[in-house]
Amino acid sequence: MPSLKQGQPLTKNDLNVYFYVGGSLSDPYWVTFTLYDCTSGSDEVIGLPDRIPIKFNAGSYFAQWTVPDDEPVGLHKIRWKYKDSSSSSLKEDVEEFQIIPLCAGVDLVYPPEIMYLIQHLRNKLRDINPDRDYSVAGEEEITVVADGEEITLSIQELYEIVYGKNKKEKIKDCFIRNQLYIKSSNKDCKIELKKISDVLKHYCLHKKVFKTQLLNKSITTTEDHSIYTIFDSKLLEVKPNENPKSIVIIDQDSCVLSDVIEIKKEYSREFMYDLSVEDNQNFFLTSGILAHNSFAQPSKEGTIAGFTRTRGYRWTDDSLYMHLVQACNYLNLIPPDTSFNLMEVPAPWQPLLLLQAMAYALYDLAILWINEEFSYNLNGFSLDISRSDKYMNVASTLQSQTDTQMTEAKRRLHYTIGLRQSRYTMTYGGFFGPHTSGRMSVKKWVLGFGTQSGKGF
Repeated sequence: MPSLKQGQPLTKNDLNVYFYVGGSLSDPYWVTFTLYDCTSGSDEVIGLPDRIPIKFNAGSYFAQWTVPDDEPVGLHKIRWKYKDSSSSSLKEDVEEFQIIPLCAGVDLVYPPEIMYLIQHLRNKLRDINPDRDYSVAGEEEITVVADGEEITLSIQELYEIVYGKNKKEKIKDCFIRNQLYIKSSNKDCKIELKKISDVLKHYCLHKKVFKTQLLNKSITTTEDHSIYTIFDSKLLEVKPNENPKSIVIIDQDSCVLSDVIEIKKEYSREFMYDLSVEDNQNFFLTSGILAHNSFAQPSKEGTIAGFTRTRGYRWTDDSLYMHLVQACNYLNLIPPDTSFNLMEVPAPWQPLLLLQAMAYALYDLAILWINEEFSYNLNGFSLDISRSDKYMNVASTLQSQTDTQMTEAKRRLHYTIGLRQSRYTMTYGGFFGPHTSGRMSVKKWVLGFGTQSGKGF
């Protein structure tokens, strides 16, 4: 799936289309394109529909568009419409693409239906690291420093400024220049201004949420999001589910302890937010409570065979999404065609979809580990690193299990379609089963073989 950055002007290498006649590139009679924003779950037309593309070669066109700086991050579509000749029928092709943030290193945001499948696939693969997606509620307020000015806003609003439609140019400009700051504390409880390196949005519907209440302030976080207490004059991380008796707040530029009055369970949120702060890895809310941060996406240089120390995940959301797309295509490939798409896969078919996606994920991981395997032998000491075989074995087992269940599922679907057809089908080809469309005969057929209206064939 192509990815386009916010603010990117498209070229012939981006959203393009090619038309072939007899194996050679040839111009159609006419061609147009329409862009859609699908981030809200429905297809919303971007700008004018049926725009004229730019021709850069015979039979070769691309969509002329500059992605707005505030274009929503996530799934988009382009629909091409064309006619081969003046008398030919209208044809359409649809291609999906992603809009990604202007700043690199940020997870793509998918619709809730897709995130649901990604999360279930990650759980089935046991690719679970609870420290990755700890978050705070989007309504929690923070005070950032942009060009020397203190600005108070919610953490969700900051995310929407950086990656969405909300516009506050000073804040976004400072973030891009890596000059956006927030109050933080080092391990010795000294207050410092530190740079905000990222603003994060996490899918958290699967997590418990707690509100830690102090005398006149509170913080709402996921169950595993660290706040702080002080032990031996040093910061010490604690979590809401550990029932801390007191936590750190800021008071006149000093870290002090404030008693916890109550910790109560809140309703789960679909999305929650967090910051990534350089060096200290924590930040103060406007209320004064000190909260731990989440880690930003590591650089590619810090990744070995799909593993990273900071994220602790073998697969990114992007890679799991691609495995789900491939698995959905596989389900549709085996006849009869089910025409599923990831946004509308029926619940009974989802376990089969996840099994196939798991097989693809493990095959890819096996290929990555092949490059990291080696054998070493010196003075009777031997070391053999081999993981790809294990992943391949599990992937093959899953593939076999998927194919077996697929056969049964498709057979059941075949029977269901057959039962829907009339017992007495009066159409040409109707004898051949439910998958022969047939057409109504002008002349009436009579019961019997070899005759039509009493006459022989």
